[in-house]
Amino acid sequence: MRELDPFDPNEYRKRVLAAVEKRGGPDASDPFELYDLPPADDLDDAAVAERIEQVWAAWQRQRDHPKYRVLVELLVRRHAECSAELLDAERRRAAAARVRAQRAQRDAARYELLDAAIRRLVQRHRGVPANKVEGLYEVGALAGLSRAEVDGRLRGRRVLPAGAPPGRPVVGPERRRQVRALLDEFGRLTGDAPPPTLFALLGLGPDATAEQVATAAGAWRARARELPPERLRVVVDELLVHVAELVEPGRAAVDAYLDAVAADVAEHLRPRVRAAVLVEDRLVAQDREHLVEEALALGLDRPRAEAVLAALADELAAAADPPAPRGRGWEEPLKAARAALRAGRAVEAQRLGRVAEQHAGDDGRTPVRAVADEVATVLAAADTRWQAAVAAHRAGRWGEAVDLLDELRRTASDVPGPGGAALDELLREARAALERLPVAAPAWVSAARDARGDVLVLWAASTTPGVEYRVSRRGPDGRWQVLARTGTTSWDDGAAPVGVEVPVYAVTALHGGRTSGETRSDG
Repeated sequence: MRELDPFDPNEYRKRVLAAVEKRGGPDASDPFELYDLPPADDLDDAAVAERIEQVWAAWQRQRDHPKYRVLVELLVRRHAECSAELLDAERRRAAAARVRAQRAQRDAARYELLDAAIRRLVQRHRGVPANKVEGLYEVGALAGLSRAEVDGRLRGRRVLPAGAPPGRPVVGPERRRQVRALLDEFGRLTGDAPPPTLFALLGLGPDATAEQVATAAGAWRARARELPPERLRVVVDELLVHVAELVEPGRAAVDAYLDAVAADVAEHLRPRVRAAVLVEDRLVAQDREHLVEEALALGLDRPRAEAVLAALADELAAAADPPAPRGRGWEEPLKAARAALRAGRAVEAQRLGRVAEQHAGDDGRTPVRAVADEVATVLAAADTRWQAAVAAHRAGRWGEAVDLLDELRRTASDVPGPGGAALDELLREARAALERLPVAAPAWVSAARDARGDVLVLWAASTTPGVEYRVSRRGPDGRWQVLARTGTTSWDDGAAPVGVEVPVYAVTALHGGRTSGETRSDG
């Protein structure tokens, strides 16, 4: 009989409940996974019964967990039905065979894209270059694969040296997320489109000189000192810290930052490239040029934009056509339509798309139709948002109204509202009403280290609806580091410093540019 590994409730929560929650709930799982059992034929009846009791007890302890309470409630309701199949030896063996087949089929589908990328790299380089492994992690993440699962797929493959110069700075994913969140919040607070990069915040392009960067950063710091002590001042100050650390130190730092921007752009463009190569199995010239323009609009210089497109095409085993010849009558209006769509002027984009359609022959029909479809989707979403925004405004749900109107301003600012409602006027009214409402801070914050050394931070939900939370950790030197912005009421800090003492954490509620007071775990 097979022996089962000891049951660890904390490990079960992180490994099983997290995976089931991410996959969509119990319907997308099987009883063996839910009760942390292998789908094997040689399980001991007594051991199975003991494991089911252990899992049942773990569910009971998680019924008030802020992240998993809904999932656990569903599991508790289905306990009798799911456990009955496992407690009966004959039914369990039949179920094990069924689950093994289902998992094999599911894994084949999950690994399909990753395996194709690995095969292409091996064919081209006779191994997997080390500097491509991070990209494979991103490919795996698209299918829900963890880094460990990608590593398992790479096991036995020859990994080639990256050849990158030693000591080159790297901007990690957590730093990238922090900068992106601050730039997005800056856009919300100013009512403009969020700047795609720190260079765009400074009003510069990615090829700006060190002198231009220093001048623009100095001007921004002078402006920041004149801002009132409100949320915008805090966001600008935090962004200027990133400017000082990521783009002011010199060329090496700038290259590292632009490489990080390129990683974000690649993540944004990957599904678009996949859609573009789906039919032709290649990246045709028109789609290629459109995607390069999109990468440029997201803050890259042209060489990096071209390199991102080439890498994505290579990753998807698709050839890329050379740039399309210039001078066709539909290209300029279509380019202007795409620019208008990116700038949030959907009606203008629709008008320009119709002009392009009038000039498009066989060579231009496909890209013109693709833009027309995208514009139609944006206009339909704008109509829905307008209806919801007006209803929220009338009902005094100011936070909801501001979110919807902000999204309209970003994506479809020239679409008129029902009955000729004016977007800017409604937005001003909703923001003014919202600013009069305080944001409630979490009533308490707790932090405790689990058996693996990670720290689970929990806090009470703000009584203000629709908030996000900013989680910060105090370092040994007394300085605070922002860890995350999240809509949940928990954060698993796997990077917490190792030691006996649990670090001090602070949580702040955020809503519509407003900030609550800070609640600390040592309060």
